[in-house]
Amino acid sequence: MSTITTVEPTSAKAPVLTEGDISPAVMMDFENATLNFFVSKSIASEKQVTMIIPGIKDLRICDCISAEHGHLVKLPFVDFMKGMRSNYLHQDLLRLLIVTGIVSLSSFSGFEFVRSTTSSLLDTVIL
Repeated sequence: MSTITTVEPTSAKAPVLTEGDISPAVMMDFENATLNFFVSKSIASEKQVTMIIPGIKDLRICDCISAEHGHLVKLPFVDFMKGMRSNYLHQDLLRLLIVTGIVSLSSFSGFEFVRSTTSSLLDTVIL
């Protein structure tokens, strides 16, 4: 059975990303909650990814983190999130939401991968 992921934000501790299918809104909530956590705790940029990894509870993501831990903890948070979006957001769902008008591209202004793939997504749509 498929479950929807949720984000449990708190500025006192790193946000928790629960197990399940990650929607674009949940990914954005996770990123925003994480950025708020960094500010409230004055987390240095080189420690940011290390500080949020324990809050990621999805086993698929945890497996990848375990396999690539040494590499991932060295990434800037922005690059880590690019990888999260490209690897764990369902691309067909995102395309469907954009094409049907449920989600506008402007609502993803913070998502670098959407900006970089906008033309390729729209090129694949048959009107």
